[in-house]
Amino acid sequence: MPSQRRDPIIEFVGVPGAGKSTIARALREIYPGLLGPQVPRAPFRADARLLAAAAGLFLSLRPLAANDPNRFAKLIEAHYVYQHGLAAPLLLEQGLVQRLWSAVADRTRYSPERLAAFARLLAGAGPDVIIWVSVRPEVAAARIHARPRGNSRYERMDEAEIIRRLGPAAELYATLVSLYRQHSPAAILELSSDEPVAANVERAAQFLRRALPQLKSRA
Repeated sequence: MPSQRRDPIIEFVGVPGAGKSTIARALREIYPGLLGPQVPRAPFRADARLLAAAAGLFLSLRPLAANDPNRFAKLIEAHYVYQHGLAAPLLLEQGLVQRLWSAVADRTRYSPERLAAFARLLAGAGPDVIIWVSVRPEVAAARIHARPRGNSRYERMDEAEIIRRLGPAAELYATLVSLYRQHSPAAILELSSDEPVAANVERAAQFLRRALPQLKSRA
């Protein structure tokens, strides 16, 4: 489903503890016109094909969770915002790709074919730029335990359990980014949290200058 928006959307992706928010905050200092960090709420209408694909993926998930319908509703709402846009560019830490990851992560089983079919429909109105931040599981686990309590699904687990779960979670991200490479025109930048934050911020800023020259930076 093609996008009708005019202003670009930049989305950070990566498992909790990767350092997405730190880099994103620094980029907002460079580009103060960017809105975020989450998808704005909006009244929305869902395309029938998108609903059917979402239902197919949902029914393949095991185990199911009580908040799954809410996760999929937020995902479809985000797609509507991505498709129609707002009157300003967005830089998001909880965007479309991140919400798709959240809807599927930590399952013992799901249908890869149904995930691919749903992702193909989402990709037509996907972000213009994806910044994927990778992190070693042990580093992410230590960061999750050190930060104040938020709403991460991993925060009440011990570090060993977080490390065990982050391996498959990172593999799911690799799958999603691969699908977006195939089915969307998004420019994709890969960063590693092993690199200094300042170096990652500079790489991301240079990438945005090339990919989205219309963005206005701070003088």
